[in-house]
Amino acid sequence: MLKVRTVADICFRGEGGSPGKAEGPVRIIHGADDWENLPRNAIIILKECDDKAINMLTSANGIIIEQATVSPHTAAVAKEMHIPVVCNFKHAATTLENDQIITIDGSSGQISYGRASV
Repeated sequence: MLKVRTVADICFRGEGGSPGKAEGPVRIIHGADDWENLPRNAIIILKECDDKAINMLTSANGIIIEQATVSPHTAAVAKEMHIPVVCNFKHAATTLENDQIITIDGSSGQISYGRASV
């Protein structure tokens, strides 16, 4: 059986961490080497966002963080750079796959498969 998903389908929900919408290919960041050769307009997935990761945010179109909250500093930097952030999506790194196209909404925390006009 073939299941068709549309971008209107809300597939996952986290919590909004920085407003805005973004779409692009998933890139799961496990360590420093994963920051190299990011796909254009990547939605990066982090277990947590620390000060080292903040310096790399310019490489991202959007961010999903598995931890429950975003630090005030991370949220401020993301908002200033107009990068949507969804946090508290536990197991994001095992639920989603590299290069999978998704759309995130940093205001509502919604994550959908596919592209949407953002």
